[in-house]
Amino acid sequence: MKGIIFIILIQGFLISAGIAQSSQLSVDLPVGYIFSTETTSNLVVEQEFMGIQYNTQMETGSIIRFQVSSFNGDSAYFLSASYEKMNIRVTSLLINMEVNSESIVSGDSLSVLLSLLKGKAFFVKLSKKGEITEVSGLDEMIIETVKSSGFSEEERYEFTRNLIQSLGTEAILDNYRSNKAFYPEVNVKTTDQWDFEMALFKNGIPMKLSSHIRLKELSKNTAILVSEGKISSDNSQKQTESSLPPEQLYYLVGGEVSEIKINTRTGLIRESIVSQNITGTIKTISAEGSPDVALIPFKIISRITMLTNPSK
Repeated sequence: MKGIIFIILIQGFLISAGIAQSSQLSVDLPVGYIFSTETTSNLVVEQEFMGIQYNTQMETGSIIRFQVSSFNGDSAYFLSASYEKMNIRVTSLLINMEVNSESIVSGDSLSVLLSLLKGKAFFVKLSKKGEITEVSGLDEMIIETVKSSGFSEEERYEFTRNLIQSLGTEAILDNYRSNKAFYPEVNVKTTDQWDFEMALFKNGIPMKLSSHIRLKELSKNTAILVSEGKISSDNSQKQTESSLPPEQLYYLVGGEVSEIKINTRTGLIRESIVSQNITGTIKTISAEGSPDVALIPFKIISRITMLTNPSK
């Protein structure tokens, strides 16, 4: 009899352990919840034109503070957000620039611009799959801040373009765009695997990402996921994106690897590391009627890390 009871207890333990190791990955935040996300991005672009090698290296860093304002009951959170810290460093054949919102160097007018953006509110929409789907008020805030500076019209245009490219709406959307791949619709357990595909723009180039994702580890507080994917240019997207130059075609291919740690209590991505390596050529067709065609060797190496922590 005791042996039978022991077996039943063991079976009950195994069943409960199995249940404990299955989880629905989804963002679950109370109204008023505050958290901050620190993002560091390193990007290297190499291209060759008319025998000259052009290398550009760009490093950006930021800390954004978020607070949950409301939840619409339809899988979307509305958050107020503000930059708390920013830095940009660009090195190339033609430019060597470094700006930091914390700079105290006299005459560093660009860093002053960054410091003026600190603490100014904009708004984002966050899905239950950890993806920021909308950003409002950010680009307008950057434009107005630069406009109020004492720079010339040409300088204002250039500074606005660079700041929006580095810290604006599209930059934030890009950082969160692939998050939904790590939030499947069903409960998951350790060793579960699935595939995911999405269209994206990388440095203005239309691309397609195909990833294989695996749940590496699942504990009481953390889910660790890893992915390996293939990324390639997708010229078919040019037909729906009017801002792309019609005379350019992209022939690029590469890989992406990532590791994602999700806080299973809040559903927020606590830490992520995403690396990409893409190579190929860009085909540029000369003016209409001209037979000239240029093939430009092109390479992108990037690494983005994000850390999220609750704030007081």
